[in-house]
Amino acid sequence: MSPTNPPAGSPTDPPVEARVDALARETERTTRRQEEFENATVARVTALNDLVAKLADQFTQLHEVYSRPPQSWFLVTDATVARDMLEDLREWLDSVYLRYRDTKLRDCWAWHPDVVEELWVLRCTHRAAFSGQNWEQRAALWHLQQRPGTVERVRVALGTCDLSKHVSGGQRPDAAPLAAHLDDVADHWVTHGVPPEPTEQQLQHAREYDDLLLHRPSS
Repeated sequence: MSPTNPPAGSPTDPPVEARVDALARETERTTRRQEEFENATVARVTALNDLVAKLADQFTQLHEVYSRPPQSWFLVTDATVARDMLEDLREWLDSVYLRYRDTKLRDCWAWHPDVVEELWVLRCTHRAAFSGQNWEQRAALWHLQQRPGTVERVRVALGTCDLSKHVSGGQRPDAAPLAAHLDDVADHWVTHGVPPEPTEQQLQHAREYDDLLLHRPSS
């Protein structure tokens, strides 16, 4: 018997080289699509990781805000806590409260427990207003109701003064009066339950502060 020869290819079949090229191009397209898919997957995973990290950071901030036990100036009994409260309040007065044109503080503000309490509560509501979801609503409420109400009560408690919050030349508003003496106020408050008798140095600083206000131009 004669050996069996492989059947001849169809005359319409493409050459072997063309089939190999087509297979190579298809393999290249498949590889490219796989790489694009992997890159997209990596990008999505990275975005998710960033989102998780951001949410974790927000959760930590919210936990710090809402897990902090309420603290009233009227009820504080620890001198360290009282000093921390006044220092925190002083920083907030300088950075937020005193930036509004309708806010004024007399040099004796820290000697008025009701004023300290009013300002402390407003400081705490300000911190809570700008935290968490839907913060815009709480922030609007803080601006429209809580801040103006506190400003008016503090004004009545301390009386009017000539304090100008914005002087010519675009300088910063005045800092909280007699800030250097707040530790003395805190220590005496938690020890005796009343503000201290002003010292001669404090009275002198108050006079210097009042004199400075009298010579500052109005905004």
